[in-house]
Amino acid sequence: MNEESTLLLVMGRLIGCFLRNRNKHRENNVCNSNS
Repeated sequence: MNEESTLLLVMGRLIGCFLRNRNKHRENNVCNSNS
């Protein structure tokens, strides 16, 4: 398991989720439900 690839994958999910929450205020629980 590569630590760098894992870190980038986790960061990518967090950033993507953050951006989706900024664009869609109605779906504020997207990150919480998928975690």
